[in-house]
Amino acid sequence: MKTIFAKKNLIHLFVLIILLVTACTGPKAVKSPELPEGIAAARVPDMQLDGYFFIRQGQPTQLPAKLLNLPAGIAIQSVEIWVLPTESSEIIGAVVTFPSVQDAEIASSLVPVQNDLWKYLAGNNLFFVLGTGSVAEDVKKAITARQFVSLSKAASDAWDLMQRLPGQPASKPLAVGFIRLEDRLFNFIRETVKKGKGSVDENTLSAFKAARIEMATVAVYSNKVLQVTDILFPNNLKEGGVGGILIAKSGYPGFAISAALGPLTSQLALEKTDIDGKSAYYKAVDVSGDQKVHLIFNNSGQYLYATAAANLERTKQLYSWVWGSK
Repeated sequence: MKTIFAKKNLIHLFVLIILLVTACTGPKAVKSPELPEGIAAARVPDMQLDGYFFIRQGQPTQLPAKLLNLPAGIAIQSVEIWVLPTESSEIIGAVVTFPSVQDAEIASSLVPVQNDLWKYLAGNNLFFVLGTGSVAEDVKKAITARQFVSLSKAASDAWDLMQRLPGQPASKPLAVGFIRLEDRLFNFIRETVKKGKGSVDENTLSAFKAARIEMATVAVYSNKVLQVTDILFPNNLKEGGVGGILIAKSGYPGFAISAALGPLTSQLALEKTDIDGKSAYYKAVDVSGDQKVHLIFNNSGQYLYATAAANLERTKQLYSWVWGSK
């Protein structure tokens, strides 16, 4: 009996080792991930960050004169958004950079004065702080005093996670960022949606909590320079090859995530598929009318890798980029 028991233990140990080894294979941080131009030189307030998003295309984004009801349009070079934690919610800060001081001045004149929205014009940079309280005041002081540091210093763990985004042959994304999935963020989402008279899917929030997703980075890619009109028409986004890559880090060990994905396939109606010889999970999600978003994901250790686009072939291409296929 002892021999049989010992054999069973050895088998269990062998299976566990296989799970651990399998869970640790996959994409690693690359030496030179393809990131938007200028993000390495970008500066953020020297404060704790719960999130950060950097948006910059290969050329300035044009805002049409007709849309602004102005004699001439203006151009935007880049947008940065900062998410800063308070005791139970979040404060939003941002800086919009324009190609010229004139464009910045025109844009500033278009923003109405509001109690919870602070704006500050400095050269061709227009800063915003949304929210009130001590943290909001600290952000304003950091902006006016130019107390900025690099993103890699302000959030080194988030910067490290971004290094897992693909390098070449991927193209440069037009937007990249990260978010910490803390309870205060969920509270902020609830409050924001409530103000907009909407409702939050609590099941989705619960799923993130149950998976112990601590942080996620996302990158958005496009085959062309997007304009404001493209955002208004979903078909333009599909034809432009707009899609995204999300990499999330869980607090659970890799073998536990790998083991859990199997039973979830039937519960979430996921299909198991194969891309470039690598297994993955697939689901088509209805978004509006006949519009669908194609989602493909899998894990590597503690990291979940997901790609999504309105075009299935584009989703597969993004997935191949993540896993290093040429």
